Amino acid sequence: MQLSAITVDEHDRLLAAAKAIFFRDRTYKRLVQLSISDGTRASEILVALRANTVNQKLQDAQLLIQAVIGTQDRRFVPRFNWKF
Repeated sequence: MQLSAITVDEHDRLLAAAKAIFFRDRTYKRLVQLSISDGTRASEILVALRANTVNQKLQDAQLLIQAVIGTQDRRFVPRFNWKF
């Protein structure tokens, strides 16, 4: 399946289902089950979702690691003007 392969109505139903499901219970399979009644179409959409998934947390972590690696090491000893 290619991008723009779902209808506006399918998009709206998938989005509504995603908003209605607690994030820990939200899976592609569950979204499709709640949104698409035609079994064949549901299978097509599920395949497309799984094929085009993005692991945003992984991408964010990789960007953070690269930012840390690319940052100059500027260690310092903090000077406190107070005592316990």
